[in-house]
Amino acid sequence: MDISNSSCYVRTEENKLLADCSFTIYNYGELDQIIIKPTLSYEMLGKEQIDFGVNTLALEPHRKMNIRIPFKGTPKDGSYSMGPVKDVEYDIEVIK
Repeated sequence: MDISNSSCYVRTEENKLLADCSFTIYNYGELDQIIIKPTLSYEMLGKEQIDFGVNTLALEPHRKMNIRIPFKGTPKDGSYSMGPVKDVEYDIEVIK
């Protein structure tokens, strides 16, 4: 499995950070399901790492899939930047 064309648009809503992320997954057939979360850092936005929640994705075998998915995070302080972030990396846990 590979991920490419990853980007997120980060914004705030009711004291939460929301990252609307999109990326392309190439599943070569060995995975059915993964848990995924972005590893955005405040450094990308001007500070330290943001803890975003996870999402579970079902994958189709031998497919290229364009994914758009939201993630919720909690800011560590009240000062951060918002906007687009390119080349986002992800923490991935394989379920099966």
